[in-house]
Amino acid sequence: MFKEQVTYVEEYQRLVSKMQKNAKIYDEVILTGRLYDPIEEKYKSSKGIFYQTKIAVKRYSETRDYIPIVFHESLLPYFMEGEGTVKIYGFIETHDIEDKTGRHLKVDVYVNRIQSIYKYDDTEEDMNFVYLRGFICRKPNYRMTKSERKITDLCIAVDTEYGESFYIPTIAWQNKAEYAKYFNVGDSVELLGRVQSRRYFKKSSPDSNKGEYKNAYEVSVVSFLR
Repeated sequence: MFKEQVTYVEEYQRLVSKMQKNAKIYDEVILTGRLYDPIEEKYKSSKGIFYQTKIAVKRYSETRDYIPIVFHESLLPYFMEGEGTVKIYGFIETHDIEDKTGRHLKVDVYVNRIQSIYKYDDTEEDMNFVYLRGFICRKPNYRMTKSERKITDLCIAVDTEYGESFYIPTIAWQNKAEYAKYFNVGDSVELLGRVQSRRYFKKSSPDSNKGEYKNAYEVSVVSFLR
């Protein structure tokens, strides 16, 4: 149970201040939500067993993002407490994988800390906080939707304290898209955002109507800090 009751606005302000003061933080995620998928074993390593599931994070619009998470076996008991609602702390990790449809980027939130929530208010928006500090690693793709909404797709390279780099798909909308389209490869960027999921249809070939529905995960920009 939370030790203090604060609005997410207050918590966001405190988090942003903390991130900007800590030069070692490059990739931070905080989410609240309900467990959506069954918990399954993902893989084993010398460090133990790692599990995967998804949590449903509610937006202000009442729709939900279904976000894949990965965690170590030591955190498993916390997922069994409460009413299946959790607050998780972690970071976004990405890996290139190959399947029958080709190569694509796998995006997960790796959980390194968790709280069980015993009093969950289903009428309020869930917390969905992302802080990224990194570099533009691909030329921005600026475009317009059929409804004339401006979009800029970015790929941000984020270093970790373990010497790895993750390449995080990021999307900016409207005036933020206008700002982001002027980035160059190698430019540093710092931003706040939210993890979002979306479902799309991928054709088996450009001239075919056959294919399959897939899920994509990305960071939607709330604001650029620089």
